[in-house]
Formats: sequence, structure tokens, C-alpha cells
Amino acid sequence: MGVVKQVQPKKLDNRFIASHQLIGVGLATLATVLFSIKPIFVKLAYQYGVDSVVLMTLRMLFSLPFYLAIGCWLLMSKRTPLAPLKTELGPCILVGLLGYYLASYLDLVGLTMVSAQLERIILFIFPTIVVILGRIIYKTPINGKTKGILFITYLGVLLIFSHDFKVSKHDTLTGGGYIVASAIAFACYMLFSKQRVLNIGSRMFTCIAMGAASLAIVVHFLLTHQLADFLVSVPVLGIAAMIAFVCTVLPSFFISEAIARLGAEQTSLVATLGPVITAFLAIVVLNEPFTFYHAVGMALVMSGIAWLGLQKSKN
Repeated sequence: MGVVKQVQPKKLDNRFIASHQLIGVGLATLATVLFSIKPIFVKLAYQYGVDSVVLMTLRMLFSLPFYLAIGCWLLMSKRTPLAPLKTELGPCILVGLLGYYLASYLDLVGLTMVSAQLERIILFIFPTIVVILGRIIYKTPINGKTKGILFITYLGVLLIFSHDFKVSKHDTLTGGGYIVASAIAFACYMLFSKQRVLNIGSRMFTCIAMGAASLAIVVHFLLTHQLADFLVSVPVLGIAAMIAFVCTVLPSFFISEAIARLGAEQTSLVATLGPVITAFLAIVVLNEPFTFYHAVGMALVMSGIAWLGLQKSKN
């Protein structure tokens, strides 16, 4: 009987760990799918003539109540320590403005000019931008393998960009510039948010960051638009609500939980499915072309990001 009692807990622990990780993979996959749908919804909304600022404001107004409710629950249930929250409030607001206001705005403007496939591919390279910024800011060395990863990844982006550039030179160049700027802003957000998340937790950080970004977007709208611009069609309201709940609120918490269960590196490997999902939906829903350039470019970018994730995981 003594032997049995010693063996059974070990088996149960192994099963629990496997189940814990499996749930993490499932959440990461679901978050990737939901994030990948966003550019499709945005493109559909643009077909009704709505501009990027109005769509971004509607998205935040629909999603803000969820974050406020969750943030209040975290405070009332004392799941977030108050001492670090007081010191981290300012930095969380600034990082939130960078990642959820500036990056979102640049992304939505860029999507008015480039295809959903190119947008997703450019945004997908943000892990490589994090590596480059780490080298610039923190003097983190870049080894030979990482340089090879950067070369492969940016070669893939260049292939897809060159194809779209032949079709529409000005729009592709300008829109691509907006998306690159969005990717840089989001990479900075990822770089500076890590310590904030460690100090106050991912859920509270997300709530504060989204709250600050929502306020900034409303101010942006009031400075550049009139309230009458909110009089959009019912389909646009429905799409904005879907972007807010399905493509913003749900995946933001799914990805946080996935990182908690798997770690950032393993979660990023699952996220390599993103461009494929977006490309498939762009072809089926938006009738975007998918050429040899898109196939090769996507394969190179996905391989580079997966290689980078594996390298980080080993380290």
C-alpha cells in the first residue's frame, strides 16, 4: 500500500500539468483566431464609409464597460495588491496609451490603404522589433542565429510588400508606413509592459491600459470630429461591437491566461497561426488575391517568428 500511495500523487500531478498546459494551448489558439479576425471586420466596416477614428472610438466605447467591471471586481475582491498599484498607475497609463491608443490608431489608418494580409504580416513581426529595440535600449546582444531570423522575416515581408506595391504604389507605401509604425509602438508596449504585469498582474494591467487608451481615443474623437459622426449605420454598429467584444475583450484576457500557463515564448509559437487565418479569411470574405509572393512571404515570416520563439524558449 505504501508504494501505491507514493506513485499515485505523481501520476495525478503529471495529469494536472498536462491538462494545465493543454488549456493554455487552447486559449492561445482561440486568442490567435479572434485577433486574426479583426482586420477582416475592419475592412468590412470601411465598406460602409466609416472612418478610422469613429470606428476606433466605437470599439473602445463598447469594450470599456467590460474592463471597468473587471477592474472594479479585482479591486473589491482584493486580488490586486494596493501598494504596487499606487506606484505603477502612471507607468501603466503611459504604456497603455502607447499600445492600445497609438498602435491601434496607426493600425486602423493603415488598413484603409493596404490589404488585410499585408497588415497582419507586418504587425506579426513585432517580436523581431522587440529584439532590435532591446539591442538599442538595453544593449542586449544579437547573436548570429537571431540575425539570420531577422533576415528571413524581413525578406518575407518585402516579398508581399513588393507585390502589393506594384498594384498600388502610393497607398501601399503610405499604409505600410502606418502599419510599421503601429508594429513599433506595439513592440515598445510589449517591452515596457513586462515589469508592470509582474508588479500588479496581467488582468489589472490590461484594465488600466485599456481604460487610459479609451479616454485618449474619446478625446481624440472630440477634437477631430463632431458628435453627429456617431450616426453610423446599424451594420457598422454591429461590426464595431464584434470588434470590441470578440476581437478585443475576449482575446486580451485569453492571451494573458495563456502566457500565465505556457509562458510568453510558447504562446508566441501558437500565434504563428495568425497570418494564415487572416489570409484565408481575406481571400474568402474580402476576395483579396493570394499569389506566389504571398505564399512564400508568409512562409518566411512564420518560419522566422517560430524560430525566434523556439530560440527564446531554449534560452
